[in-house]
Amino acid sequence: AVSNGVNDLAYILYTSGSTGKPKGVLIEHHSVVNLLTGVANLQGLTPDDRQMAVSTISFDIAVSELFLPLLAGATLVLADTETARDGRLLLEAVQNEQISIMQAPPATYKMMLAAGWETPLPMKVLCGGEPMTKDLAEKLMARCTSVWNMYGPTETTVYSTAKRILPSDDLITIGRPIQNTQLYILDEGGNQLGTGSVGEITIAGEGVGRGYHNRPELDAEKFVKNPFGNGRLYHSGDLGKWTPSGEVQCLGRMDQQVKIRGYRIELGEIEHTLLGSSDIKDVVVAAREDRSGDPHLVAYVVLKTSPDFSLPYPPVSAASTEQVQRWKQRMKNVLPDFMLPTEFLILPQLPLSPNGKIDRKALPKPLNGSKSVAPVLVQQKTSEEQLVSSIWSDALGIETINDTDDFFELGGHSLIAVQVMTRIEKATGKRLPLSTLFEYPTIQKLALLLQTNKKGTNWKSLVPIKPAGTKMPIYFVHGDGLNVLNFNGVANKMDTDQPVYGFQARGLDGQEEPLSSIEDMAAFYVSELLEQNPDGPYALAGYSFGGYVAVEMARILKAMGKEIQLLGILDTDSEIVTSQLLDANNLYKRIRRQFPKLVWVIRSFLQDPAHTIAYQKKFYSRKISEFMVAVGLREKSEPDPLLQHLAPIREKLESAYEKHIIRPFDDHVTLFRAKKRSYFVVDFTFLGWKKYALKGVTIYEVPGDHNTMFYSPNDQETARIIQKALDESG
Repeated sequence: AVSNGVNDLAYILYTSGSTGKPKGVLIEHHSVVNLLTGVANLQGLTPDDRQMAVSTISFDIAVSELFLPLLAGATLVLADTETARDGRLLLEAVQNEQISIMQAPPATYKMMLAAGWETPLPMKVLCGGEPMTKDLAEKLMARCTSVWNMYGPTETTVYSTAKRILPSDDLITIGRPIQNTQLYILDEGGNQLGTGSVGEITIAGEGVGRGYHNRPELDAEKFVKNPFGNGRLYHSGDLGKWTPSGEVQCLGRMDQQVKIRGYRIELGEIEHTLLGSSDIKDVVVAAREDRSGDPHLVAYVVLKTSPDFSLPYPPVSAASTEQVQRWKQRMKNVLPDFMLPTEFLILPQLPLSPNGKIDRKALPKPLNGSKSVAPVLVQQKTSEEQLVSSIWSDALGIETINDTDDFFELGGHSLIAVQVMTRIEKATGKRLPLSTLFEYPTIQKLALLLQTNKKGTNWKSLVPIKPAGTKMPIYFVHGDGLNVLNFNGVANKMDTDQPVYGFQARGLDGQEEPLSSIEDMAAFYVSELLEQNPDGPYALAGYSFGGYVAVEMARILKAMGKEIQLLGILDTDSEIVTSQLLDANNLYKRIRRQFPKLVWVIRSFLQDPAHTIAYQKKFYSRKISEFMVAVGLREKSEPDPLLQHLAPIREKLESAYEKHIIRPFDDHVTLFRAKKRSYFVVDFTFLGWKKYALKGVTIYEVPGDHNTMFYSPNDQETARIIQKALDESG
């Protein structure tokens, strides 16, 4: 029996997608009709139009190419294979056949431009299948009556969104949904995201296909019930975000999301930012690890002055110093530091696959494995400068560094700082605390400090992180990392006139005796605080372990009659330290909390399995190792020789932590609570502080988790929230 139902199968189109494994997409008649009528209405197609078809039948654009003109009574002109692959022949055919509308991927239009297309044509251009660059859009707008950026997976019937590109558009978006189509940007938990937040593009409506041919497991993953309306929702695997104008910016594939030093990075967002540079025509950003254990971002750039076509494997050259500085400065205005590529390579063209898409596998390896093109190396004058330059170059992975470059601007962070300072100590015998890098952040300055005839300032726990400013200073207290480098990003993103100081652990210089109780630490830090700022008022903020210290500092200062304007607790859980007590009552509490803890772990696993497994594995591996050492089944591992001087400080800190008992105090606490919780807490709202702060608790939620709240991209928002609390405290 023959059926003419709208839900009958129209075609099966096989696509490899991003996995390389072919899968047949089942598309029904109503979806095709919706596509064709939607595009025809959008374009105002009439019987007078003439459309050129250049795509192969295996490319889903061919569905629209072949049937759209027939539906509207327009003329369909078929280009043969030779014409479709030759820019000169195709340009000639478009002119001779008086083509008024054409659909093709960007590579086809670039091929026509390379063939000498200069004369404007009365033609509407539809571009899809690959991202459209601003440079290509500008060239096409100068030669056509209108230019449209089209987006849609094969699974949702060719096109799901459309956007007419205008000369006034600074950003190339994929526009809005076509008729009877709905778009949602979702986070990992399936929640809708607002303007500016990056998530997965999901699509619902008439265009959503029936599913995959004989792939039920894939159907269950990609085609799901629409929780926001009728029908099914297709998970595209593409990243995107809503713009303030209500359009969608596509940022590439989720499987092109990468992690560098624990940060999740959308390569498409970096590419979009670079494409805003006036001299860049095309760009692809890739994560490479050509040297084991050294993952980094490489930007492959095609300049507007480059020829459109060259050899199949084009020659590579490094970007100039001036180019790199200019591009990085533009990116710093938009992106966090960890999203900045560390190497920029110039190509005459990007390698393409047979269907005109960018072939990422064919991108060439970096020229020499170096991670950056840095300013020209200034002639080193001293052996100290040569030593520091060599250590920085190796630790940062940068081949050449100017002796006036800032350590932090080059990508330096606390882990790299530890490597740098321990290697300097090993080479010179001089132990410098990490905070030295705040005052001596360049090769030139640090080398000057190392010279035998130069003497550094006396070592203190109080460190001026950003001392300039007219506002009441804020004093951060270190966590169990002992140093204050993790506060650097937040400090520099607070108001320009906001002074910021930090307290680092005593004993980091290898000479002072580490303190053995939290009360002793608080008293010592207060003594240095009063020496620097005798009158107050004071704003204190303790991170993690430092939260306990900050409370005791506030207790001492109040007893002296000093004013505490802000007592900040930076994601410190008071229940953890009280759980160290081994009395019978506390043992009962510890047993009782195991059931809610198990429930929380299961819920966390369902919401974010990878993160939960990683944390629990790390936690229990450490506990098992400690147990085996305690019962004599394993010898205690020796610390890194370069970090041996930290061991006694950590032992004293651990001892102080285990002995500490929090007592109620007559003050108010401002709790800065991390939005994401990696570990179980009894009191998810107040982290236990409500029963100790007799004047109440004010809560601010900051982005990230306990370990990432101070680091990019969270540092900017964390800084804004702390600044807001600080300003309101007065």
